[in-house]
Amino acid sequence: MKKIKIFVLSFILVAFVFISYIPDKTFSRYTKNGSVNITTTSADMICDATIDNPGTYISNDGWAYFKVTIKNYNTSGDITEVPIQYNLTVSNQTGSSAVYRYLDASGNSNNFESTFTTRNYAFTTGTQQSQVINVEVKTDSMTSENVDFKVDLNCFQVQK
Repeated sequence: MKKIKIFVLSFILVAFVFISYIPDKTFSRYTKNGSVNITTTSADMICDATIDNPGTYISNDGWAYFKVTIKNYNTSGDITEVPIQYNLTVSNQTGSSAVYRYLDASGNSNNFESTFTTRNYAFTTGTQQSQVINVEVKTDSMTSENVDFKVDLNCFQVQK
């Protein structure tokens, strides 16, 4: 019985030494030194808007309106180098209580609201493009009055 205990302990000791010795010899460490090159390309995004508001435009429904023209080119004729999406947001300035709705060339519209955002539209690259959106204005008094409004053009780049 004593011989068996000594044999088992000896076997465990030899196995422990063997296992401790093997990983240094059988496993290797892998180290990779590499460099990463990152290349970026920047391009000019051109998304411009003008507001045509002579105060004399009257819609078929009898509401005053103004025109917002959005372009993918500037006054120098430079065209955007990246495809873009955009939308318009129209809202009242402090003290005004008018409601607005828009109408684009495709017939998209909304109900009269004090603030609205159009759907997203897109411009591609390569050719000058523009779009006119009519914004109708309606007031509570239904008479001629000055309305202070704000037009925000929200443009963002999209994937090619």
